[in-house]
Amino acid sequence: MVLRIHGHHLEVSEALDAHITERFKSALDQLDHMVQEITVRLEDVNGPKGGVDKRCHATVYLRAGGTVVVDEVNSDMYAAASLVADRLKNVIGRKVQKIRER
Repeated sequence: MVLRIHGHHLEVSEALDAHITERFKSALDQLDHMVQEITVRLEDVNGPKGGVDKRCHATVYLRAGGTVVVDEVNSDMYAAASLVADRLKNVIGRKVQKIRER
């Protein structure tokens, strides 16, 4: 599983990078064999204005050929990334189940 993290109008610190890597790897540990690549885009939508404007957008490319996209907005980037990781676990689990049923 390849994990790419990009910041858009936001610098990705080492702590944030480590947090995202740890959360995504632990959430998708059991589904690692189905995931080919994950691209995470972090963005500060409003810039220095503040507010609920930290966006975490994840695109997951599955080995079976499917794509899963999850987007979350929160006031804290760490919380947004954690929510995306949890949602990806559920969405990819359902998608893998559908692929197995075929």
